[in-house]
Parts: sequence; structure tokens; C-alpha cells
Amino acid sequence: MKKIILLGIISLTVFLYLKKDKTVSTFPITPLPSIQPSASPSVINSMEKIEHNDQVYYFSYKKINNLNNLHLYSNFDKKSSSQDLIKENQCLSLFNAGFYSQDNQPLGWFVSDYQEISPFVKSSLFNGFISLTDKLSITAVYPKTTSRFGLQSGPLLIFNNKPLILKIINDEPRRRLIAIQTPNNGLIFLVLIGADSLFSGPLLADTPIIVSAISKQIKQDFTAALNLDGGSASTFYTSNLHLEEFSHIGSYFCEN
Repeated sequence: MKKIILLGIISLTVFLYLKKDKTVSTFPITPLPSIQPSASPSVINSMEKIEHNDQVYYFSYKKINNLNNLHLYSNFDKKSSSQDLIKENQCLSLFNAGFYSQDNQPLGWFVSDYQEISPFVKSSLFNGFISLTDKLSITAVYPKTTSRFGLQSGPLLIFNNKPLILKIINDEPRRRLIAIQTPNNGLIFLVLIGADSLFSGPLLADTPIIVSAISKQIKQDFTAALNLDGGSASTFYTSNLHLEEFSHIGSYFCEN
């Protein structure tokens, strides 16, 4: 009983902190290609549609059925294309991970195969963590336990099943890649694009509400959702869809 009360207090404390801290600093935006490829009928037909504020967006998602088959790898130095990474690691699905700096270093905590490549940093923008120990966790609290993989990214979009309020400086419509925790520690990767371009999508400030609406549309509860790198430095690969990157991805999740 004491453990249940303690967990409730911790969850409430984190939620109130997130609710209070509504302002997010300037968001890093990767440049778009000069000619943006439009979404072809074959791409649209493999995705689902959702509308928000009279705008049409398309999304696709992939449930990871066995987390033992999921790995987080770095691509900071090699800068390989997603096509090469898929072949090299025999990935059945592949999704870009977190953000990287201009000198190709991860922005924040990064752990791959139990090895810490980059330490935790304090940030109101990168305020979320996805990690896998004996179970999956997407949280606002830096995990200090040993993780098989771990990543600091942000901002958090959903916490305790509730979409968060974001105020973004220099917000731009971009493709969004999102990691989502479901009840019973399930994991979903979600991609969101706009109707006019493969690299466009919703404003970051609108994304929590859209992701929450997708939760209702696909009849799947979302416990927490974490924004990953997006725009031109993002990629989403499954058996029926490959949205390729324009700029290289710094790191990636590979399911094999």
C-alpha cells in the first residue's frame, strides 16, 4: 500500500512540474531540401489520415512486439544512409532517434548496448527520456539505473495519458517522429507528415493534441509520448513504408 501511495505522489509531482513548465526554448530545425518531394499516391495509400484545424495530415505507426529485438545505434560518425543501415543491421524496421549537434554529437544522454556515449544534460527542451532496463520507460525523470539503451530527447508530448501544452519559439511545420509508451510497457513508433510534402507536418505545438487524437482514432491508449528528431533528419522504415531522410540521421532504433 505504501508503494502505491509513493508511486502516486511521484507521478503527481512529475505531472505538476510538466504542467507548470509550459515554455520551451528555441527548437533546433534542420534545413529542408530546396525542392520538397510531394507525398505520392503510393505513400498516402499506405498511411492513415487525420485532420486538425482544417489541415490534413497522414500518419503511420509500428508496434514493437518484442523489445528484445530492438536496438539503439549511433550514426554520428559514419553518417550512413538509412538504406545502408537497414542492410548492414538487417533491420525489419528502422526509426531515427534523437537530436545531434553541429559537430555530430548527441544532444544529451545516450546509451547503446549498456555503453554510455553521452551524459545527461539539464534542458527544458530535451525534457524526456526513453530507456529499456527490465522494462520500457518514457519519463521526465533521468533514469539512473543501468539501461540496455537510453536516450534523452524532447519535448515530451504526452504524460500520464494527457497531452501537454507547448509554446515553441520559431515553430515550423515539419515531419514528426515520435516514440510512444502504451499500457503494459508497450512501444510504438509514429510518423506524422503533411499533405503537401514528405518533409512537412504539424507545428510542434500542435503535435500533442494530434497524437492524442490518433490515440483515440486507432483505439490505443498512449501513456507517454516523446518527440524525436524530425524534419529532414528523420526516417521511418517498415515493411510497407520508407520515408527517407534528406540530412543524415545521428542515431536510430533498429528492430531485427
